[in-house]
Amino acid sequence: MAVKLDQLEPVIFSAYIQGITLELLSAPGVGKSSVIRQAAKNMAKRLNAPFCLAVRHLSTFDPTDVAGPLFITKRKLTYAGKEHEFESAMNSYPALFPNSKDVVFLPDGTETDVGTHGEIPAFGLVFLDELRQAAHDAQKPTARFMDERRVGEWDLRMFG
Repeated sequence: MAVKLDQLEPVIFSAYIQGITLELLSAPGVGKSSVIRQAAKNMAKRLNAPFCLAVRHLSTFDPTDVAGPLFITKRKLTYAGKEHEFESAMNSYPALFPNSKDVVFLPDGTETDVGTHGEIPAFGLVFLDELRQAAHDAQKPTARFMDERRVGEWDLRMFG
């Protein structure tokens, strides 16, 4: 579906409410980031709640950054009546997920960042910019994130 940039904000809001992932395709420099930023600011007002905007420029990401580097953790599992401890690999907090430096728009129109706000709001958008310019190995986990809203064991729904 083709939509002009000045008509995009209602589409973004509708997709957000319905839980639909949007892919915006256009030439570079036409204003997608500005429209997303304004839409996020307006969503804080419409929802009367803090609203987070996490912008990720995927062309700058190393593939291991997308999912978060692996680390080894000890886990316990009970089977056959005995508790067993084992090691397993788990991704650390994914770089695609909101963090303390991301913008938080407040319902009164002001903005801050997650670190100052003190928590990641329950509402928000993750804007994945430059997806087509990202390394192929970074696009694969990003596609899964767009489809399932999760990376490994980390799930965006944990924020709200």
